Amino acid sequence: MENRGIKATLYCLFIFMALCLIPACRQYPVRPDMSKDMVFIKGGCFQMGDIFRDVPSGEDPVHEVCVDDFYMGKYEVTVGEFRRFVRESGYMTEAEQQDGCHGWVDEGAKLQKMDIDWSNPGFPQTDKDPVVCITWNDAHKYVQ
Repeated sequence: MENRGIKATLYCLFIFMALCLIPACRQYPVRPDMSKDMVFIKGGCFQMGDIFRDVPSGEDPVHEVCVDDFYMGKYEVTVGEFRRFVRESGYMTEAEQQDGCHGWVDEGAKLQKMDIDWSNPGFPQTDKDPVVCITWNDAHKYVQ
């Protein structure tokens, strides 16, 4: 049962992150150098929330969410690409300005940590790894 709860939580987190990107894809022009690596995602409806209801996740009630068609980057934004953006723009992420970002402890519990952000996520990364610890607002600034 515990494994199903973790899978459901991760699934919902993925869907939530994808939904957060939809307004950015619809309202703001794509940078020309990014457009060649965009893929079309057909919209549809799905049930959002904790469908297993076996973990006190705060993801109730289950409800239907419908998403329009959208485009998404074919590849993750890498640490190196985000580092270049930060260096050129002087942008500071919300984690850097506020309370750090969420990390995970070995037991799988989410933990807010003050000393971690995209450039120091609490584990080793190279410039070729996907950037982590950024918010929807940070991603929005990146694509502008």
